[in-house]
Amino acid sequence: MPHGNPLILRGPGEPVVLLPGRDFRHARNGDALEITMPDGVCRAVADTVRPQPGSYLVGPLTVNVVA
Repeated sequence: MPHGNPLILRGPGEPVVLLPGRDFRHARNGDALEITMPDGVCRAVADTVRPQPGSYLVGPLTVNVVA
């Protein structure tokens, strides 16, 4: 995300697409939920979340990665 590319999260439910953008927004696009976040938040997510199970705190946001 910090380089302008989307991050697509897939699991047993609908995909979630994290997108870089100017403001926070969310919208449905087909079968996916798209969440747009400002650059600083994108960088914080990329710096904090790891590709292994766990709970990661990014400011007020909690990202749970499951196996």
